[in-house]
Amino acid sequence: MIIESNRLDTETAHFLFNQNRYLQANSLTALTFADKASSPMCFINMIEALPKMYISGLRAPFAGIECSDTNALDTLVKELVETYRKRGDGEIFIKQAPVFYHTAVAADIDAALRSNGFKLLHTDVNQYLPVDAAKSFIGSIDYQKRRSLRILKQKGAQAVFFNAIESDIWYALYLKSRKYKNYPVTISKEQYDLLSTKLPDAYRYVGVFLDGKLIANAVWVQVTKDIVYYFLAASDPDYDVFSPSIMLIEALYDRACAEGIKIIDLGVSSIEGVLNEGLHFFKRNVGGIDSQKNTYGLLC
Repeated sequence: MIIESNRLDTETAHFLFNQNRYLQANSLTALTFADKASSPMCFINMIEALPKMYISGLRAPFAGIECSDTNALDTLVKELVETYRKRGDGEIFIKQAPVFYHTAVAADIDAALRSNGFKLLHTDVNQYLPVDAAKSFIGSIDYQKRRSLRILKQKGAQAVFFNAIESDIWYALYLKSRKYKNYPVTISKEQYDLLSTKLPDAYRYVGVFLDGKLIANAVWVQVTKDIVYYFLAASDPDYDVFSPSIMLIEALYDRACAEGIKIIDLGVSSIEGVLNEGLHFFKRNVGGIDSQKNTYGLLC
């Protein structure tokens, strides 16, 4: 059935990007398909990004189907397809969560989408770092990374968390890092600065400082109660010899241990299926494990 837009709260939608508060903070209105109106076991939010272009995961790394009971999956997907086909020619895109977010049902979701006409447009490599309070982060990284981290600490570098930021240096470093690595800029300065203002319990900033200078930064995103996302990571290329991003990830790992987080989502290491080998190698050498992140499409 189709239920009222933007009504899914944290008790129903486990992924931040499917929750009403996230949609409202990003000025998005969703059409929600679910197996039942009250406490649905299976649902998906769809947003009309452009006329007759419907996306699950707009302005988010993913959204897609959340499901705790696969019995309703096929019916849900059929209703989704039939609803948009009745509206005439259009396109549906579904950005599913990486497999490690819902290992038990990922294969069933894939099968339900494919059996109802969806094509797998691309599979990206999304790496993640398991968190174990009984194990130190330094034990999961290679010798060279341990050496760089040790030198950085000996020089007095520190990683610090912030609930909000006011200085322009944070976004300036993000831009500098993106330009140096030839990565696309995916967020404006205003959006970057306001992340924690819009959703203060979901976003935090973390920076590495050396001699009072910000040399690396990232955003901690609480996606579920058990998973945080390492987002918008940047480092000053002038300090590459010290690999300050290692200290960033260690800071996230230590905070995750303290707060009972089980997984750090290190993000994708490919774009539309094309692997960034350098980025993939870096994440693997800090303990990152490969997982799939699928995007599906259907002409209707």
